[in-house]
Amino acid sequence: MRKSLGSKRREIPEAARHEIVRIYAEMLNGDGSYGEFSKIFDREDFGYREIRVERPLRLSFQVTPERLEALKVEKPLLKLGASEQADIIACFESRLPMTAFKNRDAFENAVGRALKGAGIKIGPPVKKAILSVFSERDEEADICLDSDGRPEPDTELRDFELVPLKEDWSDYVAREVTPFVPDAWVDQTYRDDRDGEIGRVGYEINFNRYFYKYILPRPLAEIDAELEQLEAEIAGLLKDVAA
Repeated sequence: MRKSLGSKRREIPEAARHEIVRIYAEMLNGDGSYGEFSKIFDREDFGYREIRVERPLRLSFQVTPERLEALKVEKPLLKLGASEQADIIACFESRLPMTAFKNRDAFENAVGRALKGAGIKIGPPVKKAILSVFSERDEEADICLDSDGRPEPDTELRDFELVPLKEDWSDYVAREVTPFVPDAWVDQTYRDDRDGEIGRVGYEINFNRYFYKYILPRPLAEIDAELEQLEAEIAGLLKDVAA
């Protein structure tokens, strides 16, 4: 091919195209038999539903000198007056223990009591910055719940599974997901735009899946002999260059 066509780097010559069409039309192998190079599949065999698998958000919280320094440069805090900034930092330094909280609600309550005791009121942006700065993901922490008491998903742990169209997604999850991550769940709001069902429909033709043929590796002795021959050739070339 004189010029690449996008990501394509190979050209099928005219004779090969005719051979491909003939094999396809006659459902033949190269030797005239049936089934190895040409196969019949249902359309659904190539389809799948992409489901979104969520895992719960687990955070621990701790006030530390390093995190207090990080809080000082958070944009919501910088928008406050200098005295308000200083009062908030002083409140955290003096009224909150520098121990880890494994529960977000417990930490929020502790923050609320500390700020109330210091006579400080903060808005949602500052509260969000506080929770972000003093938190870290922790597999041993309690699950963070939303206002309805449901687990919040951790976007960093979000994953997608491709479920064959001919299989029920719940059966697939019970077999392929739940045994390995018991706290995972499927986001049932992630649906296909056309049929409205859970998971977005897609199609993929994976030739290796349907036409892969295992080839037995060469004997180890044969490979070793070939490597020795190559080493000898390289040694000879280096010797000629040195001379």
